[in-house]
Amino acid sequence: MPRKTAAFFCDTTVLYFKLHGHSLHKAAVRNAAAAGRLVTSNFVRGEYIRGYVVGLIDLFFAIKEENSVPDGISVFSAEMGNRPRKLANAFQSTVRWLCDHEDWKNVERTLRRLGDLIRSLLFDLDDEFPTRSRDPLACELGILTFPRSTYDSDHIFDFYEEFMAVLERPTCRQCEFRDEQQKELNAKGVDLHSKQQRSKYSQYEGYVKQAEWVDKAVRSHLQHPSCWYCERLGDTIIALSAPSGMTILTGDKKSFPALADILGKPVEVIPPVQELRPQYGSGYRRRRKKGRKRGDRRKEQ
Repeated sequence: MPRKTAAFFCDTTVLYFKLHGHSLHKAAVRNAAAAGRLVTSNFVRGEYIRGYVVGLIDLFFAIKEENSVPDGISVFSAEMGNRPRKLANAFQSTVRWLCDHEDWKNVERTLRRLGDLIRSLLFDLDDEFPTRSRDPLACELGILTFPRSTYDSDHIFDFYEEFMAVLERPTCRQCEFRDEQQKELNAKGVDLHSKQQRSKYSQYEGYVKQAEWVDKAVRSHLQHPSCWYCERLGDTIIALSAPSGMTILTGDKKSFPALADILGKPVEVIPPVQELRPQYGSGYRRRRKKGRKRGDRRKEQ
């Protein structure tokens, strides 16, 4: 039984592990939940919405505009670009799920199926992570939701319009948060982003990139909030926002170990799947081996 801790503050990777991850990643999150409460924030929820939920809405619109499921998927896939692996994996899994249905080429039925899934994603997220800490940025993306009423395609359109309205003119506390954090870090003598720090933590590629963006944000004369900055500085904002007494739980070993060390905050990193496998012993390997044998027999038939 793992040692009980107060709570884990979950970043976006943990949300993906819990909702869309490999069975070993899901097991690792359950293991953490046995040791302490899992807590997230509306800012993290907003990252999930911006990265995944709106991505699937783009797929919904692509299919609708092409009036063809295969063509819509093709257009969507071409526009996905260099998405982070966790996003690309989740999108590919959803596309495979859509195409597994016998009537998947029927536009109307696939759109209904996809629309239902998009709505259920946020319901599932809120059920899996019911506890949220105060969001010091008051992220407006993070509070977007769908009505719990019976599905209507207008829900998808309305949600997207609200999302785009926030992107165009956010009224959150980003600027106040930036100023407050600068003052607090300066008062504590914490060096978050200097060239010296980047050199010291150069093995953490994600942190180095974050530090470069922090430097740009600190020197910015922008007088109003911009989702553009939050999209690029998500890891730093999450680390700064982690409440006192909570351990940051993440699957990102490229940013958070450095950020947590600099800020003096505890962190626990869920390792990649290949590093988790040994924890499950020979039983897991035997199951995989049996699965391969069954697959080999099917190929022979």
